[in-house]
Amino acid sequence: MELENHILAVVEPAILPSEIKMDALAEESGDNTDKQSKEVGAFEPFILCNGVQVTSNEIENVALELNGKIPKCTISFNDAHGAFKVDSMPRDGDFFTILLNSKHQETFKSVHMDFDITTIESESDNPNAPGGGLITLNGIAKIPRLFAEDCQVLDSDTSLNHLETIVRDLEIGLATNVDSTDDAQPRIQAYDSYLTFIKSIVQDSYISDDSFVKFYIDQYYYLNFIDINKIFNSPSPKLDEVMTVLTGFAESEAKKKGDEDSTDSDNVEVPLLLTNHKDLSGLTCFINNYELVNNSSTVSLKAGYSRTAQIYDNNSDPGDRFQEFTIEPLVTEELSELDEPLRGNRKDERYKDQVKFKYMGRQNAGEDGLGNTHSNAIYTKLHDAQNNMEIEKMKLKVEVVGFNPSIYKFCKIPIVMYHYDGVKIEAEQKADQKREEAGLTERPLGAGKPEADQNDLTQMMDKFLSGYYIVENIDYLYDKEEAITTKLTLIRREWPSRSANLAE
Repeated sequence: MELENHILAVVEPAILPSEIKMDALAEESGDNTDKQSKEVGAFEPFILCNGVQVTSNEIENVALELNGKIPKCTISFNDAHGAFKVDSMPRDGDFFTILLNSKHQETFKSVHMDFDITTIESESDNPNAPGGGLITLNGIAKIPRLFAEDCQVLDSDTSLNHLETIVRDLEIGLATNVDSTDDAQPRIQAYDSYLTFIKSIVQDSYISDDSFVKFYIDQYYYLNFIDINKIFNSPSPKLDEVMTVLTGFAESEAKKKGDEDSTDSDNVEVPLLLTNHKDLSGLTCFINNYELVNNSSTVSLKAGYSRTAQIYDNNSDPGDRFQEFTIEPLVTEELSELDEPLRGNRKDERYKDQVKFKYMGRQNAGEDGLGNTHSNAIYTKLHDAQNNMEIEKMKLKVEVVGFNPSIYKFCKIPIVMYHYDGVKIEAEQKADQKREEAGLTERPLGAGKPEADQNDLTQMMDKFLSGYYIVENIDYLYDKEEAITTKLTLIRREWPSRSANLAE
């Protein structure tokens, strides 16, 4: 991937989670066997609470959710020895520690976090039953002072520089794909929490008319400040490059599955893609289940297909103080002929008329001593809101086996889906024919037409779902019956046109 796809660390976090200590497990012998300590937390989460380890046979399930502004975690376990019903029962200020260990620590970080306990649920005591029963702890990432309220004034500077000031104060990191912002102004934290203050800074931030942003704190204690449109517009490899990797990898894995002497696949280097290709089942790139979520009409009815913003600018000339400007959702620059924005049905022009209006109030912009905001402060609020709602229209939710630390929020990743059902393969062939009749020669991700699709009737690429997506959300789930699974929410702004409409 090109640099535009990368989210780079600007400030390293100073905050550290609780240290986990364990016996050396005879690793000091110096032999060449894999160290057992590297496997701790690799197959099931390693959990500590009040210095007490929750053993793997006690853990019922774990959910590490990264789908909000700050990570949250829920753990349920059987208190076999009753430790948490006696002196180790969590109290105010207590927390638990979780470790998900990367199998390739030289390349990818492990997830190691402390979580403040927000709620505790426990089964009622049964005097005739051993232990303390099932206990469920809900937690939120432990970042001291994040929810503390303060009052301060930051002298005029850009939002990016102000965010850097705040993260250093909170001792967390800062990661971004933004070089600079054009939004210098003073900012006031008026007895708001630091999290609320961060949110207000991001809402006011302005890079350009071709950018819109999101922020969140990730599982490594970095505040991420992301220009989403930059990722959508970033270069992507053609599918023939991806398919070369996928085909060769699938063939090698198929041979291993047929080889009784083949070794465990834990150390296999999985290509950065996700697929339901059946020869890759069991690997961390294999999609077990998927679901397409369509909220298109709901979003369009609420936000319209465009929005007219209205403001009253105190510092403009008297005749120009009431201002209007139209905001339309951005479109990816190098758009395939197959794809189109979700702008209503091709057969009507409803998108031209379904416009919303929003009066945003007064704005005091300018550097003449009268203004207290940058000139795009109100515009950028509505611009970001409109574009962020646009990417909520359709999403692909997938589930993969295991913990794959190479996939992170807002990375761009190729998804290659296949049909294995005869009815779906036949329907895909008919859709291909209609695309050709319409004169469309492109295929998903820019690949040519592979011979496999022409001759192999047992599988065929799903040309609607295959494509490049951005990872919006990640949840790591553990169940003692199913081990670790990862649920990903993938977003895509433009989708393939319906083939029946193309031939009309």
